[in-house]
Amino acid sequence: MEEQFISEEDIVLVDSIYSDLVDVEDISNLTELEKIVFLIESYNMEINSGLDFIQWYRWSEYGQLKETPAALKEIGLSKSYEICMEALKITFPGGLPESAGDKDDAIDSLEENDAKEILREKLVELAEKQEDQNYNLTTGLAAWIRSNTK
Repeated sequence: MEEQFISEEDIVLVDSIYSDLVDVEDISNLTELEKIVFLIESYNMEINSGLDFIQWYRWSEYGQLKETPAALKEIGLSKSYEICMEALKITFPGGLPESAGDKDDAIDSLEENDAKEILREKLVELAEKQEDQNYNLTTGLAAWIRSNTK
């Protein structure tokens, strides 16, 4: 398969919005466009920087973990949506914990429990699959931004 390159124009467009949001802690005050860009780009950045879902879990608030799959689906990134949902189900089989402490406990257990090695390996495989979606994610997000800012 031929390698696909993300255009500089798409990178600049996504970054022009995301760079203003990178330190946001409360996503409830963002516009719908800002929220979608923030959720998807922070998901992409965290997984790519660690090539693992655990880093995304650690840096995300409950609302981000809960809303990111819907954001991926909303803009038509169905493969990323499926990968994200599978990773969440592996890590939080009983559903997302609502407290930060419970989320951290679940992640700590996943990282430290030798019996969960197979789950960790599956998360790494999913992160690699997500990395393969970088082109689709960035170009899809840029196209969505363009269609929602005219």
